[in-house]
Amino acid sequence: MIAWVLHILELVAGGLGLGVGFSRLPDAASALAVATPTAVGLIGLLAFFRHFVFHQSDAKRLGWESGRPEFQYEVGFANLAFSLVAFLAYFGGWGVGAQAAVVLGFGLYLLQAALLHTWQSVRGEGGLRRFLQSALPALVFSLCMIYLATSGI
Repeated sequence: MIAWVLHILELVAGGLGLGVGFSRLPDAASALAVATPTAVGLIGLLAFFRHFVFHQSDAKRLGWESGRPEFQYEVGFANLAFSLVAFLAYFGGWGVGAQAAVVLGFGLYLLQAALLHTWQSVRGEGGLRRFLQSALPALVFSLCMIYLATSGI
């Protein structure tokens, strides 16, 4: 249950971050100044807690229950790494190039996860329901992040 709440918070933070970011285009610096701490920093931090601290709830939500949560930990650490770098780039004043690189990297990371979820849906693991709940939102979100990041390069 807690994993669902964290996931919903991620969707809200990401939607708001990207929505406000897109509304600021063509000013890429302003757009990335919103997207970096929200769509990467906040989401990465929430995803870390979801995958690492609440790994059992998250595995159940994803249908990947296992007695060995190492893959959940690994994904959580990757999200935390992106989160920390996003916050450092934003609060440290590293500039538009660094923020674009962080947003692009996180977008590519999420695109790969979305493609994995899409493949699993096509293979019959969860079918259309999994695709609509997991893969499609991640595909759209990751492609929006990639577009926003490349606007800032």
